Amino acid sequence: MRRSSYQGGYRSLSRADAIDADDDVNHDRWLVSYADFMTLLMAFFVVMYSISQVSEEKYRILTETFNEAFNLSGYSDAQPIRDSSSGNDANDVPEFFTRITEQLDKSFESLIEDEFITVTGDERWLQIELQSAILFGSGGAVLSRPAEAIIGELSAAMLAYNNVIRVEGFTDNVPIKNRLFSSNWELSTARATAVVRLMESQGVEPSRLAAVGYGEHQP
Repeated sequence: MRRSSYQGGYRSLSRADAIDADDDVNHDRWLVSYADFMTLLMAFFVVMYSISQVSEEKYRILTETFNEAFNLSGYSDAQPIRDSSSGNDANDVPEFFTRITEQLDKSFESLIEDEFITVTGDERWLQIELQSAILFGSGGAVLSRPAEAIIGELSAAMLAYNNVIRVEGFTDNVPIKNRLFSSNWELSTARATAVVRLMESQGVEPSRLAAVGYGEHQP
């Protein structure tokens, strides 16, 4: 016979009572816990997948924003604006781009023919590329007299518009380190800044201007 005792008003179970109590437990109860765990795990993966989808969408939007802000997607498909036909289609080159191009063609005809100046772009942007040979001396960031005249003409052409102007500075791949420039990064940025400063002095609003230096990585 099993014995049970009460101590202090509480029943104290013997070991046999405990064993019998275990026998009455539902041994399939672990399935409920396992099912709960699997449900929780699945919910976790659903949440993680949702987070990854949001992150990818944010990344895509961020990438597109940068591409539009800095025209990163347009350079490889750049075509001379002079060859673009006019029309009313939304993808046609804006009229003011065409006017600027015609003005540049007239002012710098010989330089364009000799490829010292190149004008390219599309319906969103206009790129005017000037060869460094007519802008700066080797390893320097001081504009030459011919360069000042050219930048002056460009500035005059831009005064009638309010578009953003980004000036990009480049260098050759010869390393530089002196008291003025510790590397080609500083040199290229100084060159871009020199052009921006000159355009500002010619009346172009500073809020329209930006200076970017690429160093020797895009000589």
